[in-house]
Amino acid sequence: QCRQGLVAGAGVAVGTGIRSQTLIYRGYFTSCEPALVSAPCEHLRRSDENQKSLTYFRSWKKWLRHVLRAVLRALYLSVLFSPCIATGPIVLAGHFVLSESRSRELMGKWLDLLRKSFEVAGATFIKLGQWGSMRRDIFPAAFCAEFAKLVDGTLPHSWDTTCRILEEDLGDVWRNGTITVDGTDALLGSGCVAQVYKGALRRSDGSTGAVALKVMHPNVADNMMRDIELLSVLTSTLELV
Repeated sequence: QCRQGLVAGAGVAVGTGIRSQTLIYRGYFTSCEPALVSAPCEHLRRSDENQKSLTYFRSWKKWLRHVLRAVLRALYLSVLFSPCIATGPIVLAGHFVLSESRSRELMGKWLDLLRKSFEVAGATFIKLGQWGSMRRDIFPAAFCAEFAKLVDGTLPHSWDTTCRILEEDLGDVWRNGTITVDGTDALLGSGCVAQVYKGALRRSDGSTGAVALKVMHPNVADNMMRDIELLSVLTSTLELV
């Protein structure tokens, strides 16, 4: 079964100093492509030529789907960052024509917009922003201060998305209430790859113990792979130029 989320439960003491039981649930990123398996009966076996044709057809479809998703991701990022790109020259011009205080205020608003765009873009850009916030030898102090906010926390996904991932990964363990989470009030924090909830585990003897559920953001692995591929293409193009 293909799982898109990863749920890891770990015993933690959330400001209480209590040692609790550790649980780990993992959702694996496995291929959804059906395997070519030779049937035991002679009349169900395909010829080698047919199997090669089928494998080539599936590989071609998979490649085309991969390219299409990469193009759509590139278009999405282009639209997402277009306000920052469009307003960048205005902010730069304001440095020369406005007073220092007004120019600093305008730059602060633009950096806030840029940080939020990085945050919405996903894990790859959040990591780049976190790295940039620590490189005061390269970037201005205002940039580093603004992007340092990505280190403390990021935009979480919705509670409905969390419920869907938990149900897919845990199945009956989640549906029958063996593990429970008190909705968004139990959210402890959100990072670039996942967010953590405080939950409770009902043991077989009827007792309960505190657990932490780490829920991966939806499609985070696929988006990171596409972002890395797009950045690789971009850097290769710049090297040619």
